Amino acid sequence: MAEPTTAPLEPQRLTDDSRTFAERLFTWQPAWRDLARMASRAGSDRYDLVVDVPSPIGDPSRGLQIWVDDDQLSVGFGEWHTHASLWRHEARHGDERTALLDLLAAIVADQFVLTTDVGGEHDGDWGVLDLREPDALLESLTSPIYAPPRLRLRSWTGAADAEVGPEDLRA
Repeated sequence: MAEPTTAPLEPQRLTDDSRTFAERLFTWQPAWRDLARMASRAGSDRYDLVVDVPSPIGDPSRGLQIWVDDDQLSVGFGEWHTHASLWRHEARHGDERTALLDLLAAIVADQFVLTTDVGGEHDGDWGVLDLREPDALLESLTSPIYAPPRLRLRSWTGAADAEVGPEDLRA
């Protein structure tokens, strides 16, 4: 299957779903409009939204990707990604677009971070952690199912980067 062709952003040529989300996204983050482009849709003269936002510290492993593909809105952060229909359920939110905008806000505020297991049986495994949940880090490090000895946290801006173990969370 061939990769879709991309072109500079022309909002009037976007699909309705892409245009609606783009309007909300660029109202919230106007500078991201300059990073947006459109991807061709097979068999149509309409295009889907694609936005690649580099990490503010220049680390390509922390980049943000936002795209619409066949009316499915998706967000990627580093090696992780989700689709609006899935994230809406995860976030217990009724509106997919608002749920993803809330997720993007958490990422850029360093409240939703990438994780890597350090040591233990699954050393190097990666995941994500929503630090808006008060006990998320503690639960991840003390889970009876599997808890890594330590977790390396990587945040959007780097300000919340850390390596932590259960001993670091005890008062």
